[in-house]
Amino acid sequence: MSVLDRYGPEVQRVPADAPIEDIIALLKRDGGVFVKGLVSEADVDKAYDECRARLDSDVEWSGSFFPKETQRAPSLLALSPIYARSQVMNPVYQQVVDHFLTTRSWFWWGTERKESVSKPYLHSCTAMRIGPGGKAQPLHRDDYISHNIHNNIEKWDDERDVNRESAVGLFVAGSKVTKENGGTQFKSSTHVTDPPW
Repeated sequence: MSVLDRYGPEVQRVPADAPIEDIIALLKRDGGVFVKGLVSEADVDKAYDECRARLDSDVEWSGSFFPKETQRAPSLLALSPIYARSQVMNPVYQQVVDHFLTTRSWFWWGTERKESVSKPYLHSCTAMRIGPGGKAQPLHRDDYISHNIHNNIEKWDDERDVNRESAVGLFVAGSKVTKENGGTQFKSSTHVTDPPW
């Protein structure tokens, strides 16, 4: 019996204490998974309090990437110690990024063959507050930041796809997420296919 046999075909909602193997398998299949209770509401509220002044002082984005109704708090790691502890260093998230983003290669040191291990690094951490009436961004993959070009695949293969990913996003909601209040859109399986979606 496969891990995925326990789950339906739709994008899943699992508790934070679900086996990490399940979460990783669901990410490989669907490209996303909802993990309930990953971060406590108290920690989300505290992180929001720590970055609220930066959100309040944000200026309108010049261009169309972010609608004018979006306020941002970039460099969240520097603004919110609780964000660093409860989200970036969250044990479940760390296991996920370690699985997908740790790369290994070999090099020669004289006559010795040595392994080089590159652990994941943080490349973006921003809090966003979406105001009413903001236009949704077009569907996109955030790994375009790393100039990652993907080939279409039918399904994930650990050996072939060991270096496929260059980013793993973690979205933590500070309120109930709806289309009307600017919730981030997610489309299943776009991690294995190219647009148009």
